[in-house]
Amino acid sequence: EASALFNAFTADEVAAGKMYNDKVVQVSGTVREVSAEPNGPVNVTLETGDAIGGIVCEFAQDQAPACEKDMRVTIKGFCAGYNLDVLLQRCAVVE
Repeated sequence: EASALFNAFTADEVAAGKMYNDKVVQVSGTVREVSAEPNGPVNVTLETGDAIGGIVCEFAQDQAPACEKDMRVTIKGFCAGYNLDVLLQRCAVVE
């Protein structure tokens, strides 16, 4: 679950980093927001129960999923660490 991954990093960032960073991680959760930068990646942020932090899942523009706020999804990607949010890069939606 997205909240469990987020809580692992907020509880002990070093231990969670050793466990998850640079590895493919699969998370399930509810979409908080979908945003895109012009000519940049599409970010799908998953709800974690934290008012500020989320799981940010980065997709290439041509691989962006058709998802919207409050939709439940399962996504996998490479964990790139924690900086207020947990970042997953090169993501794909798991059917």
